[in-house]
Amino acid sequence: MTRVIGVDACKKGWVGVTSDLRGYFGATIDQLVATADGDGELEVVAIDIPIGLPLTGTRQADVLARGLVGKRKSSVFPTPIRSALLATSHAEGSVLNLRATGKGITRQAYGLGKKILEVDAWVRTVDRPVIEVHPEICFATLAGHPLAHSKWSWAGAEERRRLL
Repeated sequence: MTRVIGVDACKKGWVGVTSDLRGYFGATIDQLVATADGDGELEVVAIDIPIGLPLTGTRQADVLARGLVGKRKSSVFPTPIRSALLATSHAEGSVLNLRATGKGITRQAYGLGKKILEVDAWVRTVDRPVIEVHPEICFATLAGHPLAHSKWSWAGAEERRRLL
């Protein structure tokens, strides 16, 4: 059986679940994947973090993703430019992003900056497929249409649970 892992960032590092239903944690993305590889080589790493940072403008992937999730589009934040993530403050990063793209960046996007940059560096060192995924797109794809309810609502949780 081909092993894949779905990965997300968390406060203390990274969490992942493999296709054989094993859960993993690592302080770094490299540590997480190495730990999971210990139970059988992973063929693909699917990660809920932007891969590929723009220098200017908006990534086409973000534009397309926002279109696919309909009214849930706020769940797909535009990927900040590299220099915005390297800035020493959210305010500075937002100004840099505004100059380069015409839009500032959210606190959430800036807060994920270290994780985004970690993946950006790590993905260049691996010899296996690493793909960017987004939960709302996965759920919309499973449903065949954008979901009706926010993931934060009871109805939204039930909608997603039913699809799984």
